[in-house]
Amino acid sequence: MKFARIEQRLRVSCTLALVVVVLGGCAPTAGLKPEPKPSIASSGRRQKSYLHPVTWPLTEPFKVTEKDLQHGELQLNHLLKARPKMRGIVPQGSQPWRWCVRRLAGAGTGHRIFWDTSPTQAGYAAEHRGEGYGETAAIFISEETTDAVTFQIRSQSGQEQWESLIFELNNSTHDDDFERVWNEAVKGKLTKEVFLRQNTELEFLALAETKLFYERIWLPWATGASLEMDTRADWGVASKVGYVRWIAAYDDLNTYPWDSWGKDFDERIVPYLRSIGRTPG
Repeated sequence: MKFARIEQRLRVSCTLALVVVVLGGCAPTAGLKPEPKPSIASSGRRQKSYLHPVTWPLTEPFKVTEKDLQHGELQLNHLLKARPKMRGIVPQGSQPWRWCVRRLAGAGTGHRIFWDTSPTQAGYAAEHRGEGYGETAAIFISEETTDAVTFQIRSQSGQEQWESLIFELNNSTHDDDFERVWNEAVKGKLTKEVFLRQNTELEFLALAETKLFYERIWLPWATGASLEMDTRADWGVASKVGYVRWIAAYDDLNTYPWDSWGKDFDERIVPYLRSIGRTPG
């Protein structure tokens, strides 16, 4: 999912030298519940960590056919038809366009990805669904997002929607690991905090991959095309500070990842484990 952009607020209001400090302990605290927030980053260190260096080129391990590429082209056009603010920014056939087509075709996942018009969770800019259990893989791009400064829900710009699409296409390449974490949780092997850590580690990787995409594809292309950059699109800049400081900024138990991954754990995994006489972790 594309979370509320604390990292964007930090980028536009601080120098990079100050970002580390702000992420370490000055994230918004409005709405905090009275109980202390469990430490996600330090939880269950004997349990697997999914963090690893992210390098260029981004991995596309699967071959795609001409029909797969036609599917990707079709889905991207469907998306632009439904999200008109994205139109006129990335020309058909340009390098960012071709990258999105390949990812929708399955170059990063081994299966085709579809555009889905279903709404995202309130305040989330984008989400994706992995393939399985009778459902196709899908991308959801919202018309709205949570503003990084005011924390109010507002409309996404076209460039923000493109960035949200790129992030979720990167995020989808980790679906096998997301499923692995889920399976470990429903076996009762993970505490809630470890479940949160492992899932957010995977999303942090997608954030770092999106930053690399921006540096290697989007920015050179946009510069050559004289595209005026929208500074509200964060392009994964917060990944520079590392996972521990990044996740520490999310200290409101009413928001990411507590209202998404945490909710899944409380409302789906825990009841299932109780039904079979098990407890988490």
